[in-house]
Amino acid sequence: MKKSRIFFLAILLLANFLLLDFPGAKIVLYGAIILLLIVFIYTRAMKKRLSLRRFMDTDKVFAGLTETTSLIVSNDLHLPINAIQITDYADLNISIEQAHRFLFSIDKSGNELISYNLFGRKRGKHKVGPTTVAFTDILGINSFKIEINTAKDITVFPNIYQINNMHYKSMQPYGAIKNKVPIFEDPTIMIGLKEYQFGDEIKKINWKVSAKYDKLFVNTYQPSISSSSVIILDLLEDNYNFRNRDFYMEQAIEVTASLVKKLFLMRQEVGIAVNCRLDNNDAKLKTNINKGEAHFTSLLGELAVIESSKRLLLKELIDPVVLNLSWGISIYVITTRLDEMTLYKLISFQQSGHSITIINIGPELNKELSLWNIGFQAFYAEIEGNIINLLRI
Repeated sequence: MKKSRIFFLAILLLANFLLLDFPGAKIVLYGAIILLLIVFIYTRAMKKRLSLRRFMDTDKVFAGLTETTSLIVSNDLHLPINAIQITDYADLNISIEQAHRFLFSIDKSGNELISYNLFGRKRGKHKVGPTTVAFTDILGINSFKIEINTAKDITVFPNIYQINNMHYKSMQPYGAIKNKVPIFEDPTIMIGLKEYQFGDEIKKINWKVSAKYDKLFVNTYQPSISSSSVIILDLLEDNYNFRNRDFYMEQAIEVTASLVKKLFLMRQEVGIAVNCRLDNNDAKLKTNINKGEAHFTSLLGELAVIESSKRLLLKELIDPVVLNLSWGISIYVITTRLDEMTLYKLISFQQSGHSITIINIGPELNKELSLWNIGFQAFYAEIEGNIINLLRI
């Protein structure tokens, strides 16, 4: 545009020389020069006084669901802006278009809100932004195009399904101990009061209420499961060396995420351990065993970004030093196959007081050894629609 402005100015100067003896023409000429100057100043001022920011309710999206992203364009000038173009860029894994374009005008000292939907197509961390702003004045001479850093990372969680036919050993407190009343109380959630009876714990007495009514009352709490669980996911790349490897690897992650959600809804403490690849390095991912919505979201966030391990074996993950599990925790292992060394390690965990559940993923199915005969639960996972059917093997 600089060349066009120089060319236009040269024409004005030439016209000024040629029309030297025509006062009316010179008035028109000077008016054109003043208009050009005003438009130039207006464009420069608008470029400085225009601001843009991104607004989103969350930066996390469940696969298959939509989330709205919005841009607020603010005009701090005391003059309106006409025909400004905004182009916002988004990763195709979360958007049907790579570039979203909007053309509109803004009132003086006004704001304009533009929005579009993001769609979680693929598990992972993807980017939305940056944004470009383009403007050309009414004369078509002055213009600008700037890029504004509105980039934001959007995490797409794995697909989550309903799990059928699972018997949860962790519903039974402390693993393998049989108990007809496996429900304990969660001391963090009080639901009421009752009169003290012989055998009630002294620490449950509500002394404030008891003093008011001159009678002993004890707090009652929300029932809760006392046992905890850890889900071990095998992501060694060589264990998925069959056709549709990526499909079955995603399936293993989805089964893990679905199991995490199921245990979360059952108000159980849960953690995960994965032999995976993080930031292009093999790593033993191990989270704390905890419960609550924030912990649940954190686990899904970890599962969203992991990739397959190149060399880290499952047996290196299933180790008492690495897992550091307290007694009675239920262990769920999601894998395509079990080698002999890994099986022996799981048996030693079982002998230490842990219940073991194996969930087999992939097209290979080994029925030669019935793990139920040694006290394990063993299933084959089959996803149909929105349901994970666990078939006993």
